[in-house]
Amino acid sequence: STQHTLNEIYIWSQLQHENIIPLLGITTNFGHTVSMVTEWMEQGNAHQYVRDVAVDPRPLVHQLVQLLDIAQELNYLHSHHSVIIHGDLKGENVLISKVGHALITDFGLSLSHTKGVW
Repeated sequence: STQHTLNEIYIWSQLQHENIIPLLGITTNFGHTVSMVTEWMEQGNAHQYVRDVAVDPRPLVHQLVQLLDIAQELNYLHSHHSVIIHGDLKGENVLISKVGHALITDFGLSLSHTKGVW
């Protein structure tokens, strides 16, 4: 729905963290829907990335760094002035940057609450 999309855009636009992919803008150039624009992540999502052993063996240390990236992102969301619950964190919603850092995306199911008010 339009309200659902507007909520996602609002929440995502409030976030600024090195491990959250920035929302660059929106467009309606793809039919009658609103699409969100982000930087292209060549490595794909985390689900694809860890399964692609043909590229390199992905040492355990590298995967631990990515888990730390995700933990830092969640800490940022949960300590934000309006606590943000992602609501749909999974491999498909974590994109991998060129240098192998994990970035959270897709805030469509996110909830935002002012601290202390539930």
